[in-house]
Amino acid sequence: MSSEQFRDRIVVGASGAPEADVAVEWAARRAHSRGTGLTLLRVESPFALHHLEPRRGHDGADSLLAQAEALVGRYPGLDVDTCVMRGHPAQTMIRASKDALLTVLGTRGAQGMKGRLYGGNAPEVITFARGPIVVVPQWVTEQPTGPVIVGLDDSPEVALASLEEALMEASATDSSVVAVHVLRAPTAASTSEAQRLAAADLERVRAAELETMMAPARERHPDIPLEVKVVHSMPVRALTEASASASMVLLAHRAGPGLSGWMRTSTSRRVAVAAACPVMVTRAALPPGVTHH
Repeated sequence: MSSEQFRDRIVVGASGAPEADVAVEWAARRAHSRGTGLTLLRVESPFALHHLEPRRGHDGADSLLAQAEALVGRYPGLDVDTCVMRGHPAQTMIRASKDALLTVLGTRGAQGMKGRLYGGNAPEVITFARGPIVVVPQWVTEQPTGPVIVGLDDSPEVALASLEEALMEASATDSSVVAVHVLRAPTAASTSEAQRLAAADLERVRAAELETMMAPARERHPDIPLEVKVVHSMPVRALTEASASASMVLLAHRAGPGLSGWMRTSTSRRVAVAAACPVMVTRAALPPGVTHH
């Protein structure tokens, strides 16, 4: 399979499951509003016995075409095509993400921080995708409203890359940005009043440092409201709670060696499962002309 057929298009996993149908609708709204092409991609197992059930493969392709035609009816002028491929779902979506403008997956959401993602493979897609990924919860039946929540990494380069993506997303959706930076929470049972005051002082100092770092971004996007929140918590908990009133949570993924790289990837996967709104995971790279000091 060549990923070039997906170049500069939004590619959405269209398995026919309810959570995938919600992701398809979200992707169609986005493609229509942004004027980009949309590809509905269905991945079938290479071990499917279509030679024994010849209609099964045709039925899958026919239902995908019917879904595409219905989308054009709801979004006139939408550039949508379909693609049915055989292979491993996660690996196929990862290859598609190399040239796709955006790759979209559906999720059933979380119950007690556990969830089943599209094909059970979205965590693998988040980890190894070559481009930006959006994971859409099954209950997002309408376009969510609220700010774009962006998680700020400890690395200035990663933080600025994700902030720039969030500001561009907010500009396109006429929303605001809330930048969340998480400090490790003290142990509640052993936290004295002095420790709590010290934690509050640390939050204020860190917020001031982030404001200085983000000043150039404010100048580039003066019309977008930008709020900074520094909290003592755990990253997954803080971002999941913030997602309840957000239109999107945006995280920059930078895989790397050792524990820090694993933790970034783990946070992205867990937030994608647990969030109440769509979660975008981008590759950490600063746009041209944007630098950190």
